Amino acid sequence: MAYAHPHIEVIGIDISETMLRYAQAQAHVQGLKNLSFRLMDATGPLDFPEHTFDFVNARSLIGFMPKDRWPDLVSELVRITRPSGTIRLTEFDGGGLSNSPALERSNKLLTLAFYQGGRAFTPIPDGQIWGITPMLGLFLQEAGCLQVHQHPYVLDFSAGTQANISNYENFKVAYKLVQPFLVKMQVVTQQELDTLYDQMLAQMMLPTFRALWYYLGAWGRKPA
Repeated sequence: MAYAHPHIEVIGIDISETMLRYAQAQAHVQGLKNLSFRLMDATGPLDFPEHTFDFVNARSLIGFMPKDRWPDLVSELVRITRPSGTIRLTEFDGGGLSNSPALERSNKLLTLAFYQGGRAFTPIPDGQIWGITPMLGLFLQEAGCLQVHQHPYVLDFSAGTQANISNYENFKVAYKLVQPFLVKMQVVTQQELDTLYDQMLAQMMLPTFRALWYYLGAWGRKPA
C-alpha cells in the first residue's frame, strides 16, 4: 500500500518483533519513506488514539483471532478510524481448493484445529470451511458502519501461474509454523504431519497441480 500510494502515510502493526524487523528491512530496500511499524497485539485494545486513520485495513486475521474477539476487534478498528473513514476486512474460508490430496488433507486438519481451538464459525467440525467470510459484513454493521459492501476475489495458484511459486513459498512456511498448533489440538500426530508436509510440497510442484483460493473483502464507512 505504501508503495502504490506514496502520498499517504502508512502504519502497520504486528505482534512479532521478528516480522517487524523483516518488514522494516523490506521497506528500507524499497526506499519507502511513508511507512512505519508498531509492535502491537491486535487481539487487545489498540494503542492508537480515537479518530487516527482515514482508512483501516485488516486481512487474514482468522489464523490468530479467537471467535469471540471479533466484535471487539472491529469496534476497535472503528474507534481509531476518523469520521467518514473506511474500515476494510479481507478473509478467506480455508486454504483454497485443489487437486492435491495432501493439501486438501492439510486444510481439513487445519479446519478441525480451528474448530477445536475456538477460531472457526462453522457449525460442524468435519468440513473444510472456517465460516468467517459470511460474518464480516455483520461485524461491520454491528460496529455501527454504514454503506457496508462486499466483493469476492479468486486467486489461481495452479502450476504455471504467477502466484504458484509465491504461494508455494507461503504454504511451505505457514504449514510448518502451524504444526505445533495442530498437534496441540490433537487432530494429528507429528509423524503424520511430517509425511503430509513433504507430500503437499511435492504435489504443489507437479505440472498438473490446479488450485484456486477464494477471498471476500468487506468494507464500511464510519458515520460522520
